[in-house]
Amino acid sequence: MKKLPYVFFAAFALQIALNYPQPRTIEDDTITWTSGSLLTKDDFKGKRSLGGTAAATSSGISVKSEDKNGALTFNIKAVFYKSRSFMVDNSPDVLKHEQLHFDITELYARKLREKIARRDFKKIGDVKAAIHNMFDDTFEDCQKEQSHYDLDTDHGINGARQKTWIEEINIQMLKLEQYSSTEIEITG
Repeated sequence: MKKLPYVFFAAFALQIALNYPQPRTIEDDTITWTSGSLLTKDDFKGKRSLGGTAAATSSGISVKSEDKNGALTFNIKAVFYKSRSFMVDNSPDVLKHEQLHFDITELYARKLREKIARRDFKKIGDVKAAIHNMFDDTFEDCQKEQSHYDLDTDHGINGARQKTWIEEINIQMLKLEQYSSTEIEITG
């Protein structure tokens, strides 16, 4: 198995303000998705970009790898970017809508973990390229899902569709519960 260097795949942003403050460290600017932990209005530190949206969530998937005694370990996390996320209307309905954007990001992090866990890498010559391709495919699917979610719920205004999305995403998350651990190990 080839040793991979530290890998970090940048996140996708739902909306990114052009001029956002730079945090001191990435840890200061991110929240890692955890079960039962909900975003609050205080987590949205960014400035509103041009446009009429009441809020925007910038979230993504980070992937780090480490070679541990012949086993390749991947740490895959769904993260929320505080300085790139904003909220003008901090009503409970808007917050629920933005929380589900973050939950969708975690769903796709789980899908990526599942892809990696199910893949046999023993005959793969370039593991780094294979993982990168899996990430790219998952990233693209997640972006499409995020856009579909906004369109279908009219950015959370359609309460009935919002409720349906919350239920559907929760069901999908439960189906992938075995991939909720952020760490995956590949042995060669």
